[in-house]
Amino acid sequence: MYLLSFLLSVLAILSKEDGTTIFLAVFFLVLLRSSGEFSVRIRKGIVLSIPFLLLTGVYAVIRYMTVPPDIMSKFLTHNPVVIIKNICYFGISLLFPVRPFFDLIGFKVHAYLNNTIQVKFNNPWFILVVTLICSAFVFAVLYFLRKKIRAFSLGLGLLVVGILPYLLVNGNGQRFLYFPSLGFSLALAGLLIYLFERIKKVKLLNMTMVLFLIFNGAVLFERSVWWRKAGEVCREVIAGAGKIVMSAPENSDVYFEDLPRRLNGAYIFHVGLEQALSLFYPQAKARAYDFAQLTDEEVLALKSHYAGSFYTWKGKGFEKVYPK
Repeated sequence: MYLLSFLLSVLAILSKEDGTTIFLAVFFLVLLRSSGEFSVRIRKGIVLSIPFLLLTGVYAVIRYMTVPPDIMSKFLTHNPVVIIKNICYFGISLLFPVRPFFDLIGFKVHAYLNNTIQVKFNNPWFILVVTLICSAFVFAVLYFLRKKIRAFSLGLGLLVVGILPYLLVNGNGQRFLYFPSLGFSLALAGLLIYLFERIKKVKLLNMTMVLFLIFNGAVLFERSVWWRKAGEVCREVIAGAGKIVMSAPENSDVYFEDLPRRLNGAYIFHVGLEQALSLFYPQAKARAYDFAQLTDEEVLALKSHYAGSFYTWKGKGFEKVYPK
């Protein structure tokens, strides 16, 4: 089973970077669930998690060597405004757990709610409801902390500490919160174990958990379908843009606009086209820029300010809009 867990960890890291946290999950799992004295469990946890830690180290080295330095420098900042913004964002995410709800209900319902619900922060009823939900969430956390559930307390600590390095990330820091998400999972697991041991109607509880896992599995399956489709669109866009920059004159500027951004909730080119082209087409001599979503009037207005070629995405390929 241990060898199988290691092989599955390799596949997990190859699937997504969240797998880099598995070594820490193995350590905590051994520490909290094995028998013996505390010092013995720590040593056992360290020994069993070392192969997984080495796997994470190998991946980190490969990641560092293959990613251009300008990508990380673009997202890391020491701007105090960004740090304050991230503190507010993460604080709201913790106190008002909207994101887990959106993750649970799936992309289609998420998109529907975003399009139909208009949040007005000057509405006193809205402020009251948010305050009540946040207060209930805080009281629930404090209540279970007083129960001294080790996994729950340890998970919350890892969640909070894990957030700190990402306060310097500008833009899309939430997608890098792998270690805090591990802390959340650990806290949730500790809380579920605590409830399982105290609720007498075990069959009903087990049936509820089975139904929950089936529902969540269906949501994840739907999500994986859309992400696979988004990956196919990304490949088409990068291949088409790569041909353009490779054939463009040296030191010329190429502007791409109206790229696909979302596919039923799956991000496509929210950011990253310029970095993707520099990664897959390093020999290209032209400079590529992503101008996001532009109207025809905005493209015409930009022509007088930028010297270069403009291309727009037309579903299955790029079309040159300027100069003709």
